[in-house]
Amino acid sequence: MAAASPELVYTRAGFSIQYLSAEGKNLLVGYRCQSNCDRGALVAFATNGQRQEASNLCMGIPNYAVEDQNGRIWMGDEWMEFRVLNRLQDANCTNYVFNSPFSDKVWEMAVRDQELWLASGGVNRTFSYLNRSDGFASYIDGQWKVFTRFNSPYLQGEKANDNSDDLTDVMTVALHPSNKKVYIGSFYEGLVEIDGEKFQLFNEKNSTLNNAIGDIARTRISGLAFDEEENLWVANHLAANPISVLTKAGEWKSFKPSCGVTSLHQLTIDQNGYKWFCSSSNSAGLIVFDSGKLDDNTDDKCRVFTTANSELQTNQVNCVTADLDGDVWVGTGEGVVIFECGSNAFDENCRGTRRVVEIINGLGAYLLETEFITTIAVDGANRKWVGTKNGVFVLSPSGRDQLAHFTTRNSPLLNNAILDIVINPKTGEAYIGTESGIIVLQSDAIEGGRVHNADIKVYPNPVRPDYDGPIAIRGLARDAAVKITDVAGNLVYETRALGGQAIWDGRDYKGRRVQSGIYLVFSSSNPREAGFGKPSTATGKIVVLHHE
Repeated sequence: MAAASPELVYTRAGFSIQYLSAEGKNLLVGYRCQSNCDRGALVAFATNGQRQEASNLCMGIPNYAVEDQNGRIWMGDEWMEFRVLNRLQDANCTNYVFNSPFSDKVWEMAVRDQELWLASGGVNRTFSYLNRSDGFASYIDGQWKVFTRFNSPYLQGEKANDNSDDLTDVMTVALHPSNKKVYIGSFYEGLVEIDGEKFQLFNEKNSTLNNAIGDIARTRISGLAFDEEENLWVANHLAANPISVLTKAGEWKSFKPSCGVTSLHQLTIDQNGYKWFCSSSNSAGLIVFDSGKLDDNTDDKCRVFTTANSELQTNQVNCVTADLDGDVWVGTGEGVVIFECGSNAFDENCRGTRRVVEIINGLGAYLLETEFITTIAVDGANRKWVGTKNGVFVLSPSGRDQLAHFTTRNSPLLNNAILDIVINPKTGEAYIGTESGIIVLQSDAIEGGRVHNADIKVYPNPVRPDYDGPIAIRGLARDAAVKITDVAGNLVYETRALGGQAIWDGRDYKGRRVQSGIYLVFSSSNPREAGFGKPSTATGKIVVLHHE
């Protein structure tokens, strides 16, 4: 048998093929123009070789299309719309816009008050480009707003007829702690500052950010974090000076750590102001950096942790976060390592620890040692939400006890492969980003301060006869002791707050539903949280109503 020679049946100058779709009776071929134009093309090929082109008026920048059993063409495009052509020869189509992110892609999220921000880009395992144009998105007041290079001109580069310098692979986001500014980091083209309707791109031309060594066309932003003084710290991957800071005053400064590591990405800042970075290098796992005084380069310190000088079992460090006690939790390809060194992080005796947890019948193992850790989040009760390729593990503050393990089998998780977790400290909502999108789990912990709020809140209050759910007591000091009594002073229930919130199920210590009446709340702060001050106290009142 001889192979048939290929035959060119159709070509379109200035366009490239985006997709082929054969779900219906026609072969659909989608085209994108090769310059920065805002229209694509759709051509349908019948089995007899005839072809028909859909109206240009219905074309956005196409991603994919399918033909249903009735001959209707459903198209998805970069403008975040579904377009439907009832017939190929129709001039116009019906548009459907959905309240959702642009795609199911998640890399990093950030939350502030009632705002969620999502970075949808990322990199592959070797820190090479994905060339994702999914951009970033915000979720505010129940509405998603999507920003991509196709609908946001400031994400387009300076080359008018070329998208090679467009801002893609958005992989990190940071929210200013005291104003509404948002910072978006692209692994491809620098840092964007969003201030309302104003946008500012920072790159090698107007800041201390550097292009990547060996890839001088790219300004790789791989991590962002604010310190307590509202300075924004930036991981500038593979730059000659891989650490930059944008001060509260708007001034830029860069650093070249003495430890010589430039492959920095995700970072956290501990209670001492030390900056902890993950490294994408196989020879450098974790870096801690102390800038000292910003205007004095002589007091900078840097240390590299590897398998040779720490409890790291692999140099593949994926995530790092500081908890409410100032301890630094590090997620690796082989479990979790905790650095509880405080101000002694640069001492050679600071090696980190691996928690030994009981598995069964007194047998111990290291904490999550067989899990590939992708992210660690801390809730208001200092519990750890650990994302892995096998779902989410919720751990006690010390990590010694596993409180929950969420998977697709026992929870609404869309996928067991977890990419990021962020927790709203004011509401306790845990946003979990998976390889199939985002879901929200409501936790029972919110942030609490050293002292109680002036007025503690109880919800619901009054407790109606038809309600038999949790009763939340909010505004408490962190981990406060809470007692609930009847008006005669008899103890009904006692518990300890999870962060700044305690939960009562409306039952007494024997599990019986309490009778109608007024119940008093007495709360006292944890002496450990009070420091040198006196413990803080608070009182409240709960009205319970039942049908007589």
